[in-house]
Amino acid sequence: MGASFWKTYDRALAGFDGVVLRIGSVPARLVETLGAVQALLPGAAMAGAAGLGALRALVTHADATALRAPLERLRATVAEVGGGVIIERGPRTLRERIDPWGTVPPPALAVMRAIKTEFDPRAVLNPGRFVGGL
Repeated sequence: MGASFWKTYDRALAGFDGVVLRIGSVPARLVETLGAVQALLPGAAMAGAAGLGALRALVTHADATALRAPLERLRATVAEVGGGVIIERGPRTLRERIDPWGTVPPPALAVMRAIKTEFDPRAVLNPGRFVGGL
């Protein structure tokens, strides 16, 4: 696929008014992951790449309070196989109540922090916008 496909794909989501979740799992557990999304987020539209275990869920009319518990359960489900769920797009109120990145194991966060410090020692590039407040 060329670059134009991905630009079109991203533009299709640009006008979306709800919440976009990026879900990573393993291909062998994709059916289980899809089932969990359907059970926890009824009505969510999904797209993705089955061979990569990568999904996007589009959730409309999502209330930050109501989304917290289903999102935590979904994160726990995919975490069993090393996956994760990121809030890719959503209203500020949601991102203030729920960590968009989820939890990151301390060793992985230490590596990310070291890389950030190496390449941005003065912390001027998007401070606080990445996982763990990096």
